[in-house]
Amino acid sequence: MRRYLRIIFLLPFLAFILTATGCSPYRGRISGEEVTLPEAYSDAAAATGVALTLSGWWTSFGDERLNSIMDKALAGNLDLKTAFERLREARAAAGVASSPLIPSLTLKGYGGRVKQGSFADLDPVESYRASFATNYELDIWRKLSKRAQAGKLNALASQEELKALRVAISAEMVSEYFLLLERRAQLKLARDSEAGYEDTLERVELHYREGLTSSESLYLARRSLSAVKARRPLIEADIKRTVNALALLTGSHSIDLPNGSGDGLPSKVTLPDPPAFKAGLPSTLLKERPDIEAALLRVKAKDSELAAAIADRFPSFSLTAEYGGTSEKLSNLLDSPNILWSIILEAAMPVIDGKRRALEVERAEARLKESLFEYQKSVLSAFRDVEDALSSVTAMRERVLELEKHTKITTEALRRAETDYRQGLTGYLPVIEAQNTVNSSLGDLISARHNLISASVRVARALGGGGAWSEMEINNSPAAN
Repeated sequence: MRRYLRIIFLLPFLAFILTATGCSPYRGRISGEEVTLPEAYSDAAAATGVALTLSGWWTSFGDERLNSIMDKALAGNLDLKTAFERLREARAAAGVASSPLIPSLTLKGYGGRVKQGSFADLDPVESYRASFATNYELDIWRKLSKRAQAGKLNALASQEELKALRVAISAEMVSEYFLLLERRAQLKLARDSEAGYEDTLERVELHYREGLTSSESLYLARRSLSAVKARRPLIEADIKRTVNALALLTGSHSIDLPNGSGDGLPSKVTLPDPPAFKAGLPSTLLKERPDIEAALLRVKAKDSELAAAIADRFPSFSLTAEYGGTSEKLSNLLDSPNILWSIILEAAMPVIDGKRRALEVERAEARLKESLFEYQKSVLSAFRDVEDALSSVTAMRERVLELEKHTKITTEALRRAETDYRQGLTGYLPVIEAQNTVNSSLGDLISARHNLISASVRVARALGGGGAWSEMEINNSPAAN
Protein backbone atom coordinates (compact mmCIF):
# COMPACT_ATOMS: atom_id res chain seq x y z
CA MET A 1 0.00 0.00 0.00
CA ARG A 2 2.80 2.40 0.81
CA ARG A 3 4.40 1.67 -2.54
CA TYR A 4 1.25 2.74 -4.36
CA LEU A 5 1.06 5.89 -2.29
CA ARG A 6 4.62 6.75 -3.26
CA ILE A 7 3.78 6.29 -6.90
CA ILE A 8 0.82 8.62 -6.52
CA PHE A 9 2.98 11.30 -4.89
CA LEU A 10 5.58 10.92 -7.63
CA LEU A 11 3.08 11.56 -10.39
CA PRO A 12 3.18 15.38 -10.03
CA PHE A 13 6.96 15.39 -10.30
CA LEU A 14 6.81 13.13 -13.33
CA ALA A 15 4.27 15.45 -14.91
CA PHE A 16 6.51 18.44 -14.20
CA ILE A 17 9.45 16.76 -15.93
CA LEU A 18 7.34 15.92 -18.95
CA THR A 19 6.09 19.49 -19.11
CA ALA A 20 9.59 20.91 -18.91
CA THR A 21 10.78 18.72 -21.78
CA GLY A 22 7.74 19.67 -23.91
CA CYS A 23 6.34 16.34 -25.08
CA SER A 24 4.27 17.64 -27.97
CA PRO A 25 2.56 15.02 -30.14
CA TYR A 26 2.81 17.34 -33.18
CA ARG A 27 5.70 18.98 -34.96
CA GLY A 28 5.20 22.17 -36.93
CA ARG A 29 5.04 21.96 -40.71
CA ILE A 30 5.58 25.60 -41.69
CA SER A 31 9.08 26.71 -42.65
CA GLY A 32 8.34 30.01 -44.41
CA GLU A 33 9.77 28.72 -47.70
CA GLU A 34 6.52 27.39 -49.15
CA VAL A 35 6.73 29.71 -52.18
CA THR A 36 9.65 30.18 -54.57
CA LEU A 37 10.12 33.32 -56.65
CA PRO A 38 12.20 33.98 -59.78
CA GLU A 39 15.71 35.29 -59.25
CA ALA A 40 15.03 38.56 -61.06
CA TYR A 41 12.20 40.64 -62.48
CA SER A 42 11.53 40.40 -66.20
CA ASP A 43 11.88 44.16 -66.67
CA ALA A 44 15.43 44.54 -65.37
CA ALA A 45 15.81 48.06 -66.80
CA ALA A 46 12.84 49.39 -64.86
CA ALA A 47 14.04 47.70 -61.70
CA THR A 48 17.03 50.02 -61.39
CA GLY A 49 16.94 53.35 -59.63
CA VAL A 50 17.51 54.93 -56.26
CA ALA A 51 17.28 52.82 -53.13
CA LEU A 52 13.81 52.88 -51.66
CA THR A 53 13.52 54.85 -48.43
CA LEU A 54 11.09 52.61 -46.59
CA SER A 55 10.36 55.00 -43.75
CA GLY A 56 9.18 57.83 -46.03
CA TRP A 57 9.50 57.14 -49.74
CA TRP A 58 7.12 59.98 -50.62
CA THR A 59 9.79 62.50 -49.59
CA SER A 60 11.69 61.46 -52.73
CA PHE A 61 9.28 63.66 -54.72
CA GLY A 62 10.72 66.71 -52.96
CA ASP A 63 7.29 68.31 -52.38
CA GLU A 64 6.88 69.92 -48.96
CA ARG A 65 3.11 70.31 -49.42
CA LEU A 66 2.84 66.56 -49.93
CA ASN A 67 5.00 65.87 -46.87
CA SER A 68 2.83 68.14 -44.74
CA ILE A 69 -0.51 66.54 -45.60
CA MET A 70 1.07 63.09 -45.37
CA ASP A 71 1.97 63.82 -41.74
CA LYS A 72 -1.66 64.74 -41.11
CA ALA A 73 -2.88 61.53 -42.74
CA LEU A 74 -0.56 59.26 -40.78
CA ALA A 75 -1.60 60.97 -37.55
CA GLY A 76 -5.36 61.30 -38.11
CA ASN A 77 -6.47 58.62 -40.57
CA LEU A 78 -9.43 56.80 -39.07
CA ASP A 79 -8.59 53.47 -40.70
CA LEU A 80 -5.18 53.63 -39.05
CA LYS A 81 -6.75 54.42 -35.69
CA THR A 82 -9.07 51.44 -36.14
CA ALA A 83 -6.11 49.22 -36.97
CA PHE A 84 -4.33 50.36 -33.81
CA GLU A 85 -7.33 49.26 -31.76
CA ARG A 86 -7.32 45.90 -33.54
CA LEU A 87 -3.66 45.56 -32.59
CA ARG A 88 -4.48 46.34 -28.95
CA GLU A 89 -7.24 43.75 -29.07
CA ALA A 90 -4.91 41.14 -30.55
CA ARG A 91 -2.24 41.81 -27.93
CA ALA A 92 -4.80 41.50 -25.17
CA ALA A 93 -6.07 38.24 -26.67
CA ALA A 94 -2.49 36.95 -26.74
CA GLY A 95 -2.19 37.75 -23.04
CA VAL A 96 -5.42 35.90 -22.33
CA ALA A 97 -4.15 32.87 -24.27
CA SER A 98 -0.92 32.88 -22.26
CA SER A 99 -2.58 33.22 -18.84
CA PRO A 100 -3.22 29.45 -18.29
CA LEU A 101 0.55 28.91 -18.29
CA ILE A 102 0.68 30.67 -14.90
CA PRO A 103 -1.00 29.01 -11.88
CA SER A 104 -4.08 30.83 -10.66
CA LEU A 105 -4.40 31.81 -6.99
CA THR A 106 -7.78 32.35 -5.36
CA LEU A 107 -8.64 33.57 -1.86
CA LYS A 108 -11.78 31.88 -0.58
CA GLY A 109 -13.63 32.39 2.64
CA TYR A 110 -17.00 32.12 4.27
CA GLY A 111 -18.53 32.56 7.66
CA GLY A 112 -21.93 32.10 9.23
CA ARG A 113 -24.12 30.04 11.47
CA VAL A 114 -25.13 26.50 10.78
CA LYS A 115 -27.46 24.16 12.62
CA GLN A 116 -26.13 20.82 13.77
CA GLY A 117 -27.87 17.92 15.48
CA SER A 118 -31.53 16.91 15.45
CA PHE A 119 -34.35 18.91 13.99
CA ALA A 120 -35.50 19.92 17.50
CA ASP A 121 -32.09 21.38 18.34
CA LEU A 122 -32.32 24.99 17.22
CA ASP A 123 -29.06 26.23 18.68
CA PRO A 124 -26.87 27.54 15.84
CA VAL A 125 -23.15 26.89 15.62
CA GLU A 126 -20.78 29.43 14.12
CA SER A 127 -18.41 28.23 11.39
CA TYR A 128 -15.65 30.13 9.60
CA ARG A 129 -13.28 29.10 6.86
CA ALA A 130 -10.59 30.91 4.87
CA SER A 131 -8.07 29.49 2.42
CA PHE A 132 -5.83 30.09 -0.54
CA ALA A 133 -6.51 27.77 -3.48
CA THR A 134 -4.47 27.31 -6.62
CA ASN A 135 -5.11 25.35 -9.76
CA TYR A 136 -2.63 24.60 -12.50
CA GLU A 137 -2.98 22.41 -15.57
CA LEU A 138 0.27 20.64 -16.38
CA ASP A 139 1.16 21.40 -19.97
CA ILE A 140 2.48 17.92 -20.74
CA TRP A 141 1.47 17.89 -24.40
CA ARG A 142 2.16 21.62 -24.89
CA LYS A 143 -1.50 22.35 -25.55
CA LEU A 144 -1.44 25.53 -23.49
CA SER A 145 1.89 26.75 -24.81
CA LYS A 146 0.75 26.20 -28.41
CA ARG A 147 -2.39 28.23 -27.77
CA ALA A 148 -0.27 30.97 -26.24
CA GLN A 149 2.07 30.84 -29.22
CA ALA A 150 -0.85 31.15 -31.61
CA GLY A 151 -2.05 34.23 -29.74
CA LYS A 152 1.37 35.86 -29.95
CA LEU A 153 1.66 35.07 -33.66
CA ASN A 154 -1.78 36.54 -34.34
CA ALA A 155 -0.79 39.69 -32.45
CA LEU A 156 2.37 39.98 -34.55
CA ALA A 157 0.27 39.45 -37.68
CA SER A 158 -2.01 42.31 -36.62
CA GLN A 159 1.05 44.50 -36.21
CA GLU A 160 2.22 43.64 -39.72
CA GLU A 161 -1.27 44.30 -41.07
CA LEU A 162 -1.09 47.72 -39.45
CA LYS A 163 2.13 48.34 -41.34
CA ALA A 164 0.52 47.14 -44.56
CA LEU A 165 -2.36 49.56 -44.02
CA ARG A 166 0.14 52.37 -43.54
CA VAL A 167 1.71 51.43 -46.88
CA ALA A 168 -1.70 51.50 -48.56
CA ILE A 169 -2.70 54.84 -47.01
CA SER A 170 0.58 56.54 -47.90
CA ALA A 171 0.30 55.30 -51.50
CA GLU A 172 -3.32 56.42 -51.75
CA MET A 173 -2.40 59.80 -50.30
CA VAL A 174 0.34 60.35 -52.88
CA SER A 175 -1.95 59.18 -55.70
CA GLU A 176 -4.77 61.54 -54.68
CA TYR A 177 -2.35 64.44 -54.22
CA PHE A 178 -0.88 64.13 -57.69
CA LEU A 179 -4.33 63.50 -59.15
CA LEU A 180 -5.25 66.90 -57.70
CA LEU A 181 -2.21 68.45 -59.36
CA GLU A 182 -3.09 66.77 -62.64
CA ARG A 183 -6.70 67.97 -62.49
CA ARG A 184 -5.58 71.52 -61.71
CA ALA A 185 -3.13 71.37 -64.59
CA GLN A 186 -5.94 70.23 -66.87
CA LEU A 187 -8.12 73.06 -65.54
CA LYS A 188 -5.36 75.57 -66.25
CA LEU A 189 -5.06 74.18 -69.77
CA ALA A 190 -8.85 74.29 -70.24
CA ARG A 191 -9.01 77.93 -69.13
CA ASP A 192 -6.11 78.89 -71.38
CA SER A 193 -7.71 76.98 -74.26
CA GLU A 194 -11.05 78.66 -73.62
CA ALA A 195 -9.44 82.08 -73.75
CA GLY A 196 -7.63 81.14 -76.94
CA TYR A 197 -10.77 79.77 -78.59
CA GLU A 198 -12.74 82.90 -77.65
CA ASP A 199 -10.09 85.04 -79.31
CA THR A 200 -10.10 82.73 -82.33
CA LEU A 201 -13.90 82.86 -82.59
CA GLU A 202 -13.87 86.65 -82.55
CA ARG A 203 -11.40 86.69 -85.42
CA VAL A 204 -13.26 84.07 -87.42
CA GLU A 205 -16.60 85.87 -86.97
CA LEU A 206 -14.97 89.10 -88.11
CA HIS A 207 -13.38 87.43 -91.11
CA TYR A 208 -16.62 85.59 -91.92
CA ARG A 209 -18.56 88.85 -91.98
CA GLU A 210 -15.90 90.28 -94.27
CA GLY A 211 -16.07 87.20 -96.50
CA LEU A 212 -12.48 86.20 -95.74
CA THR A 213 -13.23 82.75 -94.32
CA SER A 214 -15.72 79.95 -94.80
CA SER A 215 -18.70 78.95 -92.70
CA GLU A 216 -16.91 75.68 -91.95
CA SER A 217 -14.21 77.61 -90.06
CA LEU A 218 -16.89 79.47 -88.15
CA TYR A 219 -18.70 76.30 -87.09
CA LEU A 220 -15.41 74.62 -86.12
CA ALA A 221 -14.39 77.60 -83.97
CA ARG A 222 -17.76 77.61 -82.20
CA ARG A 223 -17.66 73.83 -81.70
CA SER A 224 -14.13 73.94 -80.26
CA LEU A 225 -15.08 76.68 -77.79
CA SER A 226 -18.26 74.92 -76.66
CA ALA A 227 -16.36 71.63 -76.23
CA VAL A 228 -13.76 73.11 -73.90
CA LYS A 229 -16.45 74.99 -71.93
CA ALA A 230 -18.39 71.75 -71.47
CA ARG A 231 -15.26 69.97 -70.24
CA ARG A 232 -14.31 72.55 -67.60
CA PRO A 233 -17.17 71.84 -65.08
CA LEU A 234 -16.24 68.16 -65.06
CA ILE A 235 -12.64 69.01 -64.21
CA GLU A 236 -13.74 71.37 -61.44
CA ALA A 237 -15.97 68.65 -60.00
CA ASP A 238 -13.04 66.21 -60.09
CA ILE A 239 -10.94 68.72 -58.18
CA LYS A 240 -13.56 69.02 -55.45
CA ARG A 241 -13.88 65.23 -55.19
CA THR A 242 -10.10 64.87 -54.92
CA VAL A 243 -9.89 67.52 -52.20
CA ASN A 244 -12.62 65.68 -50.29
CA ALA A 245 -10.70 62.41 -50.70
CA LEU A 246 -7.58 64.02 -49.27
CA ALA A 247 -9.59 65.37 -46.33
CA LEU A 248 -11.04 61.91 -45.62
CA LEU A 249 -7.56 60.38 -45.66
CA THR A 250 -6.48 62.88 -43.01
CA GLY A 251 -9.50 61.97 -40.86
CA SER A 252 -11.30 65.28 -41.32
CA HIS A 253 -14.26 66.70 -43.21
CA SER A 254 -12.11 69.41 -44.80
CA ILE A 255 -8.49 70.17 -45.46
CA ASP A 256 -6.49 73.38 -45.66
CA LEU A 257 -3.76 72.77 -48.19
CA PRO A 258 -0.53 74.70 -47.55
CA ASN A 259 0.25 77.73 -49.69
CA GLY A 260 -3.29 78.23 -50.76
CA SER A 261 -6.94 78.25 -49.80
CA GLY A 262 -9.99 76.33 -50.92
CA ASP A 263 -8.69 73.81 -53.40
CA GLY A 264 -5.50 75.73 -52.74
CA LEU A 265 -2.64 74.28 -54.75
CA PRO A 266 -0.95 76.50 -57.33
CA SER A 267 -1.92 75.71 -60.92
CA LYS A 268 0.68 73.71 -62.79
CA VAL A 269 0.75 72.76 -66.44
CA THR A 270 3.58 70.30 -65.87
CA LEU A 271 4.00 67.63 -63.21
CA PRO A 272 7.30 66.66 -61.57
CA ASP A 273 9.34 63.72 -62.76
CA PRO A 274 8.91 60.88 -60.26
CA PRO A 275 11.93 59.15 -58.72
CA ALA A 276 12.89 55.74 -60.09
CA PHE A 277 12.67 53.34 -57.18
CA LYS A 278 15.06 50.42 -57.13
CA ALA A 279 13.12 47.18 -57.11
CA GLY A 280 16.01 44.92 -56.13
CA LEU A 281 15.47 41.16 -56.13
CA PRO A 282 12.10 39.36 -55.87
CA SER A 283 13.30 37.53 -52.78
CA THR A 284 13.36 40.82 -50.84
CA LEU A 285 9.57 41.01 -51.17
CA LEU A 286 9.25 38.35 -48.49
CA LYS A 287 11.07 40.68 -46.08
CA GLU A 288 9.82 44.10 -47.15
CA ARG A 289 6.10 43.47 -47.72
CA PRO A 290 4.30 43.58 -44.35
CA ASP A 291 1.18 41.97 -45.81
CA ILE A 292 3.23 38.92 -46.81
CA GLU A 293 4.78 38.74 -43.36
CA ALA A 294 1.31 39.02 -41.81
CA ALA A 295 0.03 36.17 -43.99
CA LEU A 296 2.98 33.98 -42.98
CA LEU A 297 2.40 34.73 -39.30
CA ARG A 298 -1.25 33.77 -39.70
CA VAL A 299 -0.14 30.45 -41.20
CA LYS A 300 2.19 29.80 -38.27
CA ALA A 301 -0.59 30.70 -35.84
CA LYS A 302 -2.92 28.21 -37.52
CA ASP A 303 -0.14 25.61 -37.29
CA SER A 304 0.08 26.19 -33.54
CA GLU A 305 -3.69 25.97 -33.21
CA LEU A 306 -3.58 22.62 -34.99
CA ALA A 307 -0.95 21.41 -32.52
CA ALA A 308 -3.16 22.52 -29.62
CA ALA A 309 -6.19 20.74 -31.12
CA ILE A 310 -4.21 17.50 -31.44
CA ALA A 311 -2.87 17.79 -27.89
CA ASP A 312 -6.41 18.29 -26.60
CA ARG A 313 -7.16 14.66 -27.51
CA PHE A 314 -4.61 13.41 -24.99
CA PRO A 315 -5.11 13.06 -21.22
CA SER A 316 -4.90 16.25 -19.18
CA PHE A 317 -3.33 16.56 -15.73
CA SER A 318 -4.00 19.33 -13.27
CA LEU A 319 -2.83 20.12 -9.75
CA THR A 320 -5.14 21.64 -7.19
CA ALA A 321 -3.77 22.84 -3.85
CA GLU A 322 -5.48 24.55 -0.93
CA TYR A 323 -4.13 25.98 2.31
CA GLY A 324 -6.13 27.69 5.03
CA GLY A 325 -8.04 27.16 8.23
CA THR A 326 -11.47 26.34 9.58
CA SER A 327 -12.85 27.08 13.03
CA GLU A 328 -15.96 27.83 14.99
CA LYS A 329 -14.39 31.11 16.14
CA LEU A 330 -13.01 33.76 13.83
CA SER A 331 -10.28 34.71 16.32
CA ASN A 332 -8.50 31.34 16.24
CA LEU A 333 -9.09 30.59 12.58
CA LEU A 334 -5.37 30.27 11.84
CA ASP A 335 -4.31 28.46 15.00
CA SER A 336 -2.29 25.29 14.34
CA PRO A 337 -5.03 22.78 15.17
CA ASN A 338 -7.36 24.50 12.71
CA ILE A 339 -5.00 24.57 9.70
CA LEU A 340 -6.02 22.56 6.65
CA TRP A 341 -4.21 21.82 3.42
CA SER A 342 -4.61 19.56 0.44
CA ILE A 343 -2.79 18.69 -2.81
CA ILE A 344 -4.75 16.84 -5.48
CA LEU A 345 -3.54 15.55 -8.82
CA GLU A 346 -6.41 15.16 -11.25
CA ALA A 347 -6.20 13.26 -14.54
CA ALA A 348 -8.88 13.39 -17.22
CA MET A 349 -9.06 11.72 -20.60
CA PRO A 350 -11.80 12.10 -23.20
CA VAL A 351 -13.57 8.84 -23.88
CA ILE A 352 -16.81 9.74 -25.65
CA ASP A 353 -17.24 13.29 -26.90
CA GLY A 354 -19.25 12.83 -30.08
CA LYS A 355 -16.06 13.18 -32.17
CA ARG A 356 -15.83 16.82 -31.08
CA ARG A 357 -12.06 16.81 -30.57
CA ALA A 358 -11.43 14.82 -33.76
CA LEU A 359 -13.52 17.29 -35.73
CA GLU A 360 -11.67 20.19 -34.08
CA VAL A 361 -8.42 18.69 -35.41
CA GLU A 362 -9.96 18.37 -38.87
CA ARG A 363 -11.16 21.95 -38.76
CA ALA A 364 -7.74 23.18 -37.62
CA GLU A 365 -6.10 21.31 -40.50
CA ALA A 366 -8.49 22.91 -42.98
CA ARG A 367 -7.79 26.36 -41.53
CA LEU A 368 -4.06 25.74 -41.79
CA LYS A 369 -4.29 24.76 -45.46
CA GLU A 370 -6.59 27.69 -46.16
CA SER A 371 -4.17 30.18 -44.61
CA LEU A 372 -1.25 28.52 -46.41
CA PHE A 373 -2.95 28.96 -49.77
CA GLU A 374 -3.71 32.57 -48.91
CA TYR A 375 -0.05 33.12 -48.05
CA GLN A 376 1.09 31.58 -51.32
CA LYS A 377 -1.36 33.74 -53.23
CA SER A 378 -0.19 36.89 -51.41
CA VAL A 379 3.42 36.16 -52.41
CA LEU A 380 2.53 35.56 -56.05
CA SER A 381 0.26 38.62 -56.08
CA ALA A 382 3.05 40.76 -54.65
CA PHE A 383 5.42 39.57 -57.35
CA ARG A 384 2.82 40.31 -60.00
CA ASP A 385 2.19 43.78 -58.51
CA VAL A 386 5.87 44.65 -58.88
CA GLU A 387 6.08 43.22 -62.39
CA ASP A 388 2.95 45.11 -63.50
CA ALA A 389 4.13 48.36 -61.92
CA LEU A 390 7.59 48.11 -63.46
CA SER A 391 6.19 47.41 -66.92
CA SER A 392 3.78 50.31 -66.48
CA VAL A 393 6.64 52.64 -65.55
CA THR A 394 8.55 51.61 -68.68
CA ALA A 395 5.52 52.11 -70.91
CA MET A 396 4.60 55.48 -69.32
CA ARG A 397 8.16 56.81 -69.67
CA GLU A 398 8.16 55.95 -73.36
CA ARG A 399 4.72 57.52 -73.79
CA VAL A 400 5.79 60.73 -72.05
CA LEU A 401 8.85 61.01 -74.31
CA GLU A 402 6.77 60.44 -77.43
CA LEU A 403 4.09 62.91 -76.34
CA GLU A 404 6.74 65.53 -75.63
CA LYS A 405 7.99 65.09 -79.18
CA HIS A 406 4.43 65.15 -80.48
CA THR A 407 3.66 68.35 -78.58
CA LYS A 408 6.70 70.05 -80.08
CA ILE A 409 5.62 68.94 -83.56
CA THR A 410 2.03 70.11 -83.11
CA THR A 411 3.16 73.42 -81.64
CA GLU A 412 5.41 73.97 -84.65
CA ALA A 413 2.53 72.98 -86.95
CA LEU A 414 0.30 75.60 -85.30
CA ARG A 415 2.99 78.24 -85.73
CA ARG A 416 3.32 77.40 -89.45
CA ALA A 417 -0.47 77.37 -89.93
CA GLU A 418 -0.74 80.83 -88.39
CA THR A 419 2.13 82.06 -90.58
CA ASP A 420 0.54 80.64 -93.74
CA TYR A 421 -2.76 82.26 -92.81
CA ARG A 422 -1.17 85.66 -92.24
CA GLN A 423 0.56 85.35 -95.60
CA GLY A 424 -2.75 84.51 -97.28
CA LEU A 425 -1.64 81.03 -98.31
CA THR A 426 -4.45 79.21 -96.44
CA GLY A 427 -7.76 79.87 -94.77
CA TYR A 428 -8.33 79.89 -91.00
CA LEU A 429 -9.56 76.29 -90.86
CA PRO A 430 -6.03 74.78 -90.63
CA VAL A 431 -5.24 77.17 -87.76
CA ILE A 432 -8.25 76.00 -85.74
CA GLU A 433 -7.46 72.35 -86.44
CA ALA A 434 -3.86 72.91 -85.37
CA GLN A 435 -5.08 74.60 -82.17
CA ASN A 436 -7.25 71.57 -81.37
CA THR A 437 -4.32 69.24 -81.98
CA VAL A 438 -2.00 71.24 -79.71
CA ASN A 439 -4.53 71.40 -76.87
CA SER A 440 -5.28 67.71 -77.17
CA SER A 441 -1.57 66.91 -77.20
CA LEU A 442 -0.95 69.03 -74.10
CA GLY A 443 -3.83 67.34 -72.27
CA ASP A 444 -2.49 63.91 -73.20
CA LEU A 445 0.98 64.90 -72.02
CA ILE A 446 -0.33 66.06 -68.64
CA SER A 447 -2.28 62.81 -68.24
CA ALA A 448 0.74 60.74 -69.26
CA ARG A 449 2.98 62.46 -66.71
CA HIS A 450 0.37 61.79 -64.04
CA ASN A 451 0.16 58.14 -65.14
CA LEU A 452 3.94 57.90 -64.84
CA ILE A 453 3.76 59.21 -61.28
CA SER A 454 0.94 56.76 -60.51
CA ALA A 455 3.01 53.88 -61.87
CA SER A 456 5.96 54.93 -59.71
CA VAL A 457 3.65 55.07 -56.68
CA ARG A 458 2.51 51.53 -57.48
CA VAL A 459 6.13 50.40 -57.57
CA ALA A 460 6.77 51.91 -54.15
CA ARG A 461 3.61 50.33 -52.77
CA ALA A 462 4.33 46.95 -54.35
CA LEU A 463 7.78 46.93 -52.75
CA GLY A 464 6.35 47.62 -49.29
CA GLY A 465 7.38 51.26 -49.15
CA GLY A 466 6.50 52.79 -45.80
CA GLY A 467 6.21 49.44 -44.07
CA ALA A 468 9.53 49.58 -42.23
CA TRP A 469 8.02 50.74 -38.96
CA SER A 470 9.65 49.78 -35.68
CA GLU A 471 7.56 48.76 -32.68
CA MET A 472 8.62 51.91 -30.86
CA GLU A 473 7.42 54.05 -33.78
CA ILE A 474 4.14 52.14 -33.81
CA ASN A 475 3.54 52.62 -30.09
CA ASN A 476 4.48 56.31 -30.24
CA SER A 477 2.53 57.11 -33.40
CA PRO A 478 -0.02 59.94 -33.01
CA ALA A 479 -2.65 57.67 -34.56
CA ALA A 480 -2.21 55.25 -31.65
CA ASN A 481 -3.42 57.83 -29.13
